[in-house]
Amino acid sequence: MYISETYSTNSLMKALLANGEWPEGEEILYTDYQTAGRGQVGNTWESEEGKNILLSVLLRRPSIKIEEQFVLSEVFPLAVVEAVESIVGEIGLRIKWPNDIYYGNNKLAGILIENTLSEGQIENAILGIGLDVNQTEWHSDAPNPISLRQITGREWDRQTLIDAIVSRLKKRLEKWNREDLKQAYMLRLFRRDEYANYADSNGMFKAAIRDIDEFGQLVLEDEKGIRRTYGFKEIKYIL
Repeated sequence: MYISETYSTNSLMKALLANGEWPEGEEILYTDYQTAGRGQVGNTWESEEGKNILLSVLLRRPSIKIEEQFVLSEVFPLAVVEAVESIVGEIGLRIKWPNDIYYGNNKLAGILIENTLSEGQIENAILGIGLDVNQTEWHSDAPNPISLRQITGREWDRQTLIDAIVSRLKKRLEKWNREDLKQAYMLRLFRRDEYANYADSNGMFKAAIRDIDEFGQLVLEDEKGIRRTYGFKEIKYIL
């Protein structure tokens, strides 16, 4: 479903579902402009009107256990990376834990996943993405945005990219197993096995990403060989 402008595709989809107004059979909601685009944990998302992909995908009762919710943070960014590179070519995209899409040290896309739980299972999963496609200037204090146009030097058709993302997502959800999915995710993981600077509540330190545990937490190994495990927002990447 297309709407020219909304406050947030994720928020609008959630509201329509809650009110019983979401159209039967519809799986996606996309727009040209968001007046209050959201990122992770209350962050905002800047996007120039008509330039980028602002998309939410609805999964009804996905066959994923509540304790396996991190699977969605693996499946969706992998689908996005594979879809984008199938169209623009191999450009070395990486997934910054848990699910941002990076080109080098620059952020190409942000993903926001929101699950509704009911009777011990995932009732609805809303997978939202803001993907910078043709924008070349930013006016917010976003530290490191980049677009496909800046990377490749040309404009891209947004609808073609949307179709490819949805198609790749469906294929990955149709058939997956935990081991293969984690392996694919780890191969694309930003900074994997590279010593770099991070900061936690005790200050800055240098470490390398070694693993993602069964709960989706980030496992780092510092220079002394000590492993540290972090949940979302407990660790900051120093870029």
